[in-house]
Amino acid sequence: MDVVLHRMSLAEYLAWEAHEAGRNEFWRGDVFAMVGGTRGHGRVVANPLRDLGNHLDDTPCQAFSENMKDQVGDEAVLYPDVFVTCDHRFWSSRCCSHRPRATTAARSSPSTAGSNRCANMR
Repeated sequence: MDVVLHRMSLAEYLAWEAHEAGRNEFWRGDVFAMVGGTRGHGRVVANPLRDLGNHLDDTPCQAFSENMKDQVGDEAVLYPDVFVTCDHRFWSSRCCSHRPRATTAARSSPSTAGSNRCANMR
């Protein structure tokens, strides 16, 4: 179950989250804490990340894992499990991607289906 930690604007979230030790997602003004992963979830994320990374060699695109943020307009800042970006502006940004080519979210169990905010954004 998702519990809203805070309500804030996108600018407030970006300033606040830059100093947080944990990961927090922003969704239409609500801020949610991200829970730690499991071994199974780690493998589900690692396999496509490795394959995508290998496939993208010698291209201007790169694959990233759940430790990098993806900003979706002014609506959301998410930590997708895997995403690919070819946007050269992202290479110099320490914050987030703004134009991913592909985004995936692993669903480790049926209980996480309701909290998959990524599915509603693309």
